Amino acid sequence: MAENLYYGIDLGTTNSAIAYGYVDSNKKVTTQVCKINRYGREGGIEAKETLPSVVYYKYDMKKNCYNPIIGDFAKNQFGKKYGSVMKSVKNYMGELVTLPLDEKIDDKRPQDVSAKILNHLVLGIKEKLTLAETPKNVIITIPASFDPDQRRATLEAAEIAGINVKDKNGNYLENILLSEPKAVIYNIANMISNKEIPLNVLDFSEKKNVLVFDLGGGTLDVALYCVYDNKEFNFPIIDELAIGRYTQIGGDSFDKVLSKKLVDDFIEYNGCSPDDVDLDELTQLMESRAEFLKLELSDKVFNAKFAGSQVSDDEEFEISEMDIYKGMEFEDYLTKSDIEKVYEPILARHLSLNDINRIEKLVSDEDMKNIVFPVLDVLAKYKRGGHDLKIDAVVLNGGMTKFYLIKDRIKELFNIDPITVNDPDLAVAKGAAFFQYCSEKVNFLEKIQNTPSILTEGKEKKNIVELNNLKNFEKEIDFITNNQSSTSKSSSTPLTLGNVIVNETINLGLTKGHAKLLVKEGTKLPIKDIKLENLVIPVNTKEIELPIYLGNEPRTDSPHMRKINTRKIVLNKTYAPGTPITLNLTIDENKNLYFNGYVGDNQYERISVIMETTKSNNDEKASKIVSTDSKELNIGTEMETLRTSAVILEDIKKRYNGVKKTTYINSRFNDAKFKIDQTKTDIINSTNKEKFENAIIDELGKLENHRLLKGILFDLGSQIYDSMSTNGKKNFVKACENMLCLEYMLNNYNKDNIKKAIIALERIGETNKEKEIEKLLDKSAARNYHENLARALAKISKYNKKIITNFLTISVESLEINPYIYGIGETFNTDEMLYLEESTINAILERLLKILKQKRANRDMALTAMIKIFKNLEEQKYDIDERLFKRMVADIKVLIEEEFDDKFKTKLLNGFSKMIDVK
Repeated sequence: MAENLYYGIDLGTTNSAIAYGYVDSNKKVTTQVCKINRYGREGGIEAKETLPSVVYYKYDMKKNCYNPIIGDFAKNQFGKKYGSVMKSVKNYMGELVTLPLDEKIDDKRPQDVSAKILNHLVLGIKEKLTLAETPKNVIITIPASFDPDQRRATLEAAEIAGINVKDKNGNYLENILLSEPKAVIYNIANMISNKEIPLNVLDFSEKKNVLVFDLGGGTLDVALYCVYDNKEFNFPIIDELAIGRYTQIGGDSFDKVLSKKLVDDFIEYNGCSPDDVDLDELTQLMESRAEFLKLELSDKVFNAKFAGSQVSDDEEFEISEMDIYKGMEFEDYLTKSDIEKVYEPILARHLSLNDINRIEKLVSDEDMKNIVFPVLDVLAKYKRGGHDLKIDAVVLNGGMTKFYLIKDRIKELFNIDPITVNDPDLAVAKGAAFFQYCSEKVNFLEKIQNTPSILTEGKEKKNIVELNNLKNFEKEIDFITNNQSSTSKSSSTPLTLGNVIVNETINLGLTKGHAKLLVKEGTKLPIKDIKLENLVIPVNTKEIELPIYLGNEPRTDSPHMRKINTRKIVLNKTYAPGTPITLNLTIDENKNLYFNGYVGDNQYERISVIMETTKSNNDEKASKIVSTDSKELNIGTEMETLRTSAVILEDIKKRYNGVKKTTYINSRFNDAKFKIDQTKTDIINSTNKEKFENAIIDELGKLENHRLLKGILFDLGSQIYDSMSTNGKKNFVKACENMLCLEYMLNNYNKDNIKKAIIALERIGETNKEKEIEKLLDKSAARNYHENLARALAKISKYNKKIITNFLTISVESLEINPYIYGIGETFNTDEMLYLEESTINAILERLLKILKQKRANRDMALTAMIKIFKNLEEQKYDIDERLFKRMVADIKVLIEEEFDDKFKTKLLNGFSKMIDVK
């Protein structure tokens, strides 16, 4: 029989258990929790079905090492051997923490301690069942709410304990981990199949929506499933509908709140102050007394109900010890009412099912740290998926659900009687053992169906399919062999154990607290190579952090967002800020998370993405990836980024003006410049850019004129101008107009900001400032800004006589003519040119041709203006002087023939090809 056993481990926060299953003579799967040997409270060997998940590292003086002792004796040392006992290690799984153990103890990670518990269980069952070998193929249960890192840590613990978790290629096997609520359903389904539970309790012959409320010692697991039987092969199909978020609420939570009261009572009783005691040590000591009081109350209420009576609210529960802590005694009397009052915040009686409609507003500890919020979270997720709430049954599991307050609160919440699992401390392990049977059965059936020779050569089936538990499935082989058509791949009953989904929406943490949605909650798994684009390198660095957040919010600082471990991009060289990166995300059926990717457009320039193994002490300042996606932005955060980056740029420009910069200073300069450019881009593309108008205008009013930030805000304001309110537009134009002051123009400190203000007016096309700009063009004090002013005037007015006059009167050798060349091109972009006299048009063309023939830097601008003029003349069928036209064509041909600059020659050919061909 040993070869045909199925194993399941409930790796619990408070207690763990290992079960085995086998197919009996009636072809039913019998599951049994194995009694495992351990040291009892006082040190003697004893065997029990549940093993306290506590590890005591006992120092061996002879061998100079610490030996792990697991179970009841270890639990009894909790509060006595501070630093040598690890309890509730499951609460630390997936975290990058150093456990509160003596530094001389080798086990530092949660998975190292968990491995000791797993190892004790598999060795214990080997001893009890006299197996030839230690079981290596074992199902391990975890909370349904475990995130990818917690799952990975559990797999690592199993691997350390010698359990098979990987295939020959080093990839994690499927169906090694099973969620605890699912295990409960598997156990119930098996009990129904074995007629241990009547069908009127819970019948899976038709689809049922079942909510499992699993409250153990350290975690509350809430999950909603659609459950139904595979009627052909007799195993349950469990589809995940919604999974609750990870919540460290459990029996420990009840013990901790009560222990705080006991500590306060102790201090008052002994007339000492908190400074006279080690609060951590005393609290740990009182937790064991709190657990005792909780169990005493629970047992007394249960026994009273069983006897048809009830416990009075005034019933007292006593603690009386002569030497409880450092020679001090303690005596305390708490009534049933006193204890229930302490527990009230965890029961959250102020919440009801109606609160799923406002779950995003439940952000306080009072609203979230209780046993009701996780239920609301699951139901809200299901409703967000577009479903009507339909709960056919609520199943209670976990040791804490035996506590009368829990059952009463759930009944009050749903207004239905919840189904209580027999032996809730054992149901999960038994369900895991049955799940292994179902999993192997499905794998076996799939292999049978995909091997035609088995269906046609029944006598050879045992040789073809090599499974240790072949005899358990002979009935199914016969069924398939005799019913090939009904069991083909087109069968209405799929060979599946049900779908698995993403528990919570997965997000990537970006710079400045933004979150980029990666995968939505409820997405069916597995998913492979989801392409994540619009990502760029933030600064000059070879390492970029990828913090992962779970939740449905656009920002990472929301109370509804939970961070798990950070991944890190490792580049083989430093790239310029803004270089694109493409990431691919994969999530397997174990809900493990994997990234890979490449830089730029080159898919062969691969990058490594690893999980950080130590917790960052500088997380908020670490280099995070930047997304160019549109999003709603936090005004204060974005403005602060612009402000601080501008200060860095300004400081570097002042301190290193004319001085060669070091590599480090250049890097700082480029990083700050990139952050400014990226922040402006983010704001321009944001979904709430209109809300930035007040911040920009207020800041412009406060800044000194020479501040670099002022010019940045002129540029930014002009680009979101169309989204501003009428009053905002008016105030922004006024801020720009204030810079058009001769006094400022004489001050070199203001030069960049004045230019930015002029460019802003040009960009927004502020026609009301036309006359003011014309006046400034006549002022020698504004000489440094004539180019900007002329460009702005051309853009604002389109057709302006001053532009034409100055273009025709300023010497073609003067640099001052350049802005007017641009202005002429803009003028001929409109229909207004039709009102120019022919002589004026001819004069303009003559001048432009002269500038072209000078071969100076401004000839590109002149060429652009000429092309615009001829294009407009052609569209308007406007004839110019034929002699001028012929002369221009001849001169342009000469220019093309003599031109040595291939780039400019191409521009000439393209610009005047039609004209030259015609004539």
